Amino acid sequence: MSRFELHFDWSPFAKLDQFALQARQDYNLGNDNKWFNCFRGGLFGLKARLKGVEMLYADIHEWGKAFANKPIEIEAILGSLFFNMDSVLECFVFALNSLGYSLDPNGFLDIGNKAKLKQISPYNLIGDKPIPGYAEYFPQTKAFIIEHKKLIKLITASTTFPSIDVLLFKEENPRLTRRLSFLRRLALRKPTKTGFCLLPILKLF
Repeated sequence: MSRFELHFDWSPFAKLDQFALQARQDYNLGNDNKWFNCFRGGLFGLKARLKGVEMLYADIHEWGKAFANKPIEIEAILGSLFFNMDSVLECFVFALNSLGYSLDPNGFLDIGNKAKLKQISPYNLIGDKPIPGYAEYFPQTKAFIIEHKKLIKLITASTTFPSIDVLLFKEENPRLTRRLSFLRRLALRKPTKTGFCLLPILKLF
């Protein structure tokens, strides 16, 4: 697989859905508080956002027509990519909170309370006031997220602050393994200050 592509393994999604379906049966956890509906919504949202990341990550590294037009198109792709990355995290925590709530309503955010639902985010695990249920019921998941806290904070910050240009242009990190046909269309022989913004990205972070 090229380092300019991301491909996710989709097989765990069916297993997770079957696990939750088994758990929601009346002889197990039941579904009185509608946790299963929330879990499945988060799971399906997670899969959709990962698909978006997969597609947009390829676009941002691609020698394609988007980069032969205007820098605003780069901005659009980057913005969409970071939105999907951020939403991946939120959908994952949403699904996890729903599953945890079925086990211990006091240890997780109330899925029947709209105000509480708006508080669901990765910071429920890595923030100053973490939700207690994750450490008890999902300790390995919490440890993994804490281990990657720096990257998670970078992704979430990129969707709430206009810092994408800084990430991209401060590093001056274009993909230089260019196709000659691409540069000929732009009448460029090599990257310049003017032509730099037309090149696909070598590395985001």
